[in-house]
Amino acid sequence: MDLMGYVKEDMTKMSEGSPLYNTPFEAFRHSIVRAWALLALQDSLEELAAWTEEEGGSFFGMLGKRSPLGLKEIFNIIDETMKSVLPEVEKRMEEELQKKKDEINKHSKKIKDISEDDLTEAFRPLIEFICAMREVLVDPLYYDAVVSAVTAFETYLKDTLVLLISHNKQIEGRFYKELQEGITYDKIKTYDYDWDSILGYVVADNIRFHDLDNVDETFKKAFNKTQKRWSIFRNKKAKQKIQQFIEVRHLIVHNAGFVDHHFKKKTGCELDIYEPYPLEREEIEAIMLEMLKTAEKIEKTIKEHEYILLPEAGPESEPVQEG
Repeated sequence: MDLMGYVKEDMTKMSEGSPLYNTPFEAFRHSIVRAWALLALQDSLEELAAWTEEEGGSFFGMLGKRSPLGLKEIFNIIDETMKSVLPEVEKRMEEELQKKKDEINKHSKKIKDISEDDLTEAFRPLIEFICAMREVLVDPLYYDAVVSAVTAFETYLKDTLVLLISHNKQIEGRFYKELQEGITYDKIKTYDYDWDSILGYVVADNIRFHDLDNVDETFKKAFNKTQKRWSIFRNKKAKQKIQQFIEVRHLIVHNAGFVDHHFKKKTGCELDIYEPYPLEREEIEAIMLEMLKTAEKIEKTIKEHEYILLPEAGPESEPVQEG
């Protein structure tokens, strides 16, 4: 399935009023679709901003030349526009006065009673839209899509691991050492005596979910996969791409998307220091798809071994024997 397949699947569930978050995977899929929506919105806004009048020149570009689109300047633009518009409106109303004298007089009085402050307030939604457009064009929503997608992926990995350890005795036993050393009174209080999930949280606390090598080894241990080449990822290249995506998220959150020494060292990026990291929609969508494929492989493994994620998903008594 390609990315649009997941989008359509999610939209179908929404149109049917189906619950979207029964499992960590369903919540993750929905979050990826929302991140995709940011990409689509960004492209739509750029198309709107590129609109030109018949005389030539971008509408938003014209506003940009007048001011940096601070709120005060925008209000001034609207005020100046209304000063030139009101006389023309009144003139046209007077021309129609003979046809509908009583009605026009009533409307004319209403218009004359409107102050410039009232008009400015009436145009506030347009002003806010223009300001938002300017912000989005300078700082694209692509960045927000990356942050949203990576955060959703790490959340899915953690939530799934917590549930696997908490509801499957054989998986719990594989983390005996971590649990033996990690369960303390402070931990129990931290998780508010959540006896159903505390074992999973204790293990998850020591996993670096931004480090995919660490994540891969943890799931191999959980699934008792002894083959050296087995991985939750489709292949090594896929894991590397997602790992770089995670580093890009870190760059966006901590350095506003500008390349720094840490990013160059971690990724081998050849861009100069302080240069903004470029993002293409196709690249982002491809990595989102890799994340979804990784999650699907985890889900497939869970089903193959009949592991339990939620208590109601299977018997609560005897643990399922491994195949």
